[in-house]
Amino acid sequence: RLRQLIAYEQAQQQAQPKMFFRYVSRFVSVAAVLLIVAGVWGSTVQHMRFHAQKTICQSNLAGVGAGFQSYRGDNNGRLPMVATAAGDPWWKVGYRPDSNENASNTRHIFLLVRRGYITKPAIFVCPGVKSASGLNYDRVQVANLRDFPSRQHVSYSFRIRCPQAQTEANTGRKVLMTDMNPIFCDLPETLDDLKLQINEDLLKINSRNHNKKGQNILFCDGSVTFIKTRFIESDRDDVFTLQGTTLYHGTEIPTGEDDVFVAP
Repeated sequence: RLRQLIAYEQAQQQAQPKMFFRYVSRFVSVAAVLLIVAGVWGSTVQHMRFHAQKTICQSNLAGVGAGFQSYRGDNNGRLPMVATAAGDPWWKVGYRPDSNENASNTRHIFLLVRRGYITKPAIFVCPGVKSASGLNYDRVQVANLRDFPSRQHVSYSFRIRCPQAQTEANTGRKVLMTDMNPIFCDLPETLDDLKLQINEDLLKINSRNHNKKGQNILFCDGSVTFIKTRFIESDRDDVFTLQGTTLYHGTEIPTGEDDVFVAP
C-alpha cells in the first residue's frame, strides 16, 4: 500500500508541469482572442466617432451658412463686414481688451450673432476640437460683446476677402469657411507681431479638427463638402496659403478671387 501511494504521488508530480503549461496555453489563447476583439472594437468606435464628429461639424457649418444667407438677403447681397484699415491683422482671434475693436479676424463673423442671424453661437465650435468651448449667453450679454471671447469659442477659419471682390462673387462654389487652418492654429494669444516661415511640413498637414484626415468646407451657396486635401478645383489652389507667399506677417491679402485663403 505504501509503495502504491508513493508511486501515485510521483505520477501526480510528473503530471503537474504538464497541467500548468496546458492552463497557461489556454490562458494565452483566450487573452489573444480578447486583444483581437478589443482592437477591432476600438477601431470601430474610433471610426464611428470620426464620422459622427464630421457630420455634426457639417451641420454646424450649414447653420452658419444659413446665417450668412439671411444676412446677405437683408444687406443687398453683401457679406458681414466691419471697418478695417490697410495692414490690419487677420491672424488674431477673439476679443482683446488691450487692443482696438479691429484687432481680430473673427469680429465680422460675430456680427451674425450680435444681429440675431445665428442664435446658437455654439455652432461655431467643431466637436472634433477638444479644447473648444461653446458660448452660452442671452441677448443682453451679446449686446455687450463685439467678438468671440477667445479662440476656444470659434474653431473655424474664414476667407480673407480680396479688395477687388464684387458682390456677385459671393455666391456659388466660392469658399466661405473651413475647418481650422492648421498653419496658424497654435499662435499664442499674447503674440504681438507675426513672422511665420512656411516649411514643407506645414504645406502638407490637414486641419486638426478631424484628426488631419481632411476638412469640411462651407461654400457661399450654403453647401458643405468634406475633402481629404487642401486644394480646391483640381488641385489648383491651397485654401490654407496664399499663392506665391511663404513668409507671413499676418497682414497679407489675396491678389484676386482665384486665390482662396482662409485664416487664421
